[in-house]
Amino acid sequence: MTYWWVNQSQSYVAEREGRFLWAPKRNKTGRTFPHWHRMSMVRRGDVVIHYANLAIRAVSRATSHASDAPRPDALPDDLWEQHGWKLPVDMYELATPIRRDDIPIDMRADKVQKMFTTAGTVNQGYLYPVDVDWFNRFAQLFRTQLPEQVLTEASTVPAEVANGAEVLLRSLIGQELRTISGRPNTILKVEGGNALVATNRSTEGQSVPVADVQRALDLLADKGAVTCQPEVVGYRSAFIGAVLSNLPGTVTSDNPPTIALAARSAAPVAGSSAAVVPRTPQGDLDKEVIKTTRTEQLALRRTLVGNAKLARCALCGEEMPVDLLVAAHIKQRSIASDDERRDLLNIGMLACKLGCDDLYELGYISVDDSGTIITVEADPDRHGKHLAALIDQLRGKRCSAFSEANQEYYRWHRVNKFRHT
Repeated sequence: MTYWWVNQSQSYVAEREGRFLWAPKRNKTGRTFPHWHRMSMVRRGDVVIHYANLAIRAVSRATSHASDAPRPDALPDDLWEQHGWKLPVDMYELATPIRRDDIPIDMRADKVQKMFTTAGTVNQGYLYPVDVDWFNRFAQLFRTQLPEQVLTEASTVPAEVANGAEVLLRSLIGQELRTISGRPNTILKVEGGNALVATNRSTEGQSVPVADVQRALDLLADKGAVTCQPEVVGYRSAFIGAVLSNLPGTVTSDNPPTIALAARSAAPVAGSSAAVVPRTPQGDLDKEVIKTTRTEQLALRRTLVGNAKLARCALCGEEMPVDLLVAAHIKQRSIASDDERRDLLNIGMLACKLGCDDLYELGYISVDDSGTIITVEADPDRHGKHLAALIDQLRGKRCSAFSEANQEYYRWHRVNKFRHT
């Protein structure tokens, strides 16, 4: 969940009445700007601070993501092009607006907050990201003036929800996901708007529409709880419940099968008249378990490293001590067959612990059919300055581990794990 600041001096009344935000993609001369493009980054449940005429006049929650839309008739037609982004919001107008100068000067002169100039005035531009710590302090200072329903509900939505169902499902590929009744499900791949999900009864997997999972995420964010039954979330409701229960800050109930946000678990449940009560763990919190071990992992590392004390990361190309490098699987190990796991010469690569291993594992980077590293579009507002710079540095580099023999492993990663956006 992300916080935003929107400047609406000319459009506040029209956008308040219509319960939306709108920004053009280009101006009359064909130019575009980051403060407009950020509209495409807003997700359902995000909180927006509305600033107009020297004061914060409302706070809202996005009820969906922004979509392509023509300029609404209520907005001026002499400033912008016709095509833009439209974001639906639930807006709560403040009974007492918060004047700009009521905000402490150290909060307005903070260089990290792009909605302000270093002199403490408000920057020109439409939409700006707001730092979480800044917002928390702002909410504490003005808690008596801000709408409780926005601040309380929005703060409980897991950050993973903001990325959408497809990104969430890709991050769970290969993990065993237990349904509320305890049955195992495993996502094999995500492709063409569907997740291929294996169960004990269907080891080859059956398709589950990503849209069904997205609908359940939207219900969870909007209502705080959702009943995982076919008439509410779709025919693969047990699997969808397994995905939702994997989110941090959720609690489960089994009659009816329900997933709820713990901080809002006294709220009515979408699809049910019941409320969910968190279960307090009973008995010992530590216990012995039997673990499996990757018997081929040592052999894979020896194949990649040998007796060397220094080696290069296959992605960034930097040389470093081998204890800072991991023997990473090009194709996710939990999905790979035993024959693929035994393909020690091709299934692995060395990736550094300084960022490359996680960036590859989480799908921020991948490798194309020519062996060139491809990346998501780096954006300091979305990824932070450090990560955005690292992504830019990796884009276009040659992956030293790439070969014709392991091309299919990289292709699997690109199709199933790479985020694309």
